[in-house]
Amino acid sequence: MKKLDHAVWEAANNEQANEATETPIIEASDVHIDGVDQPEAETVVTNVSEEIAVHDLELAAATVSQTEEEADTNTESEERVEAQPDEDDAEAEEDSEEDMTFAELIEQIPQVKKGIVLPGVIVRYDEDSVYVDIKHKSEGRVPINEFFLAGIDTEALDQAIADHTEFAVYVKSIRTNEFGNREVLLSKTMADYGRDRDKVHQFYKDQTPVVVKIDKLVQDGVIATYNNTVEIYLHRSQLAERPVDPKKLDSYLGKDIEILVTQFDQRRGRTRIAGSH
Repeated sequence: MKKLDHAVWEAANNEQANEATETPIIEASDVHIDGVDQPEAETVVTNVSEEIAVHDLELAAATVSQTEEEADTNTESEERVEAQPDEDDAEAEEDSEEDMTFAELIEQIPQVKKGIVLPGVIVRYDEDSVYVDIKHKSEGRVPINEFFLAGIDTEALDQAIADHTEFAVYVKSIRTNEFGNREVLLSKTMADYGRDRDKVHQFYKDQTPVVVKIDKLVQDGVIATYNNTVEIYLHRSQLAERPVDPKKLDSYLGKDIEILVTQFDQRRGRTRIAGSH
């Protein structure tokens, strides 16, 4: 019974505390102003409440507007900050491309010196020489007979000029002529020889058959050429199943035969190549 009375006492105290902490709600009908009729007092309270509500709304709207403006300003600042690295990156990329292009151009300019092979484009020719652009201060000059020996006549030269055809040329020498101008003497034959010699060397290593043309007679054999450049010696005993009579070797002149390269020696700047039919 005592426990029940104590619980009732606690519930009563809690109820009183709640009533004390609740915010009172003022109704216009509860307000009494001395000297003012009750309806007028209610009107005054109502107007004051409305003005307070309007002021609160205006203040809230102003706060929201200011917050939005600050947010927009921050967004624009962030966009400018984010855009700046992109612009810097674009400028850096353009500068890099320009630098790379310039570096590539420098690399593409050949260093002209004696003993190298480089590409050139024919620009003109006369009865003695073919003039070749090798990206040097002056044009290189090739004896026109070297083109004729390679089967390139004047009609083919005209076509090569029109098509800007590239040819490999070998730098024989660089000298100053009687007029004080630098001359670069070139050779197409030597460039072709170096290219074809490497091919014959590969035929030798792979033991691949190769077709050659017999061009001249020598003691105890013949000289055949590959692509009219590389000479290959064939002993008369290697031309047929049985050694060929020296008096009958001339019957092989001008013939194309298939051979295997059996020897390829490069000593003291000379190359000795031999084969067998």
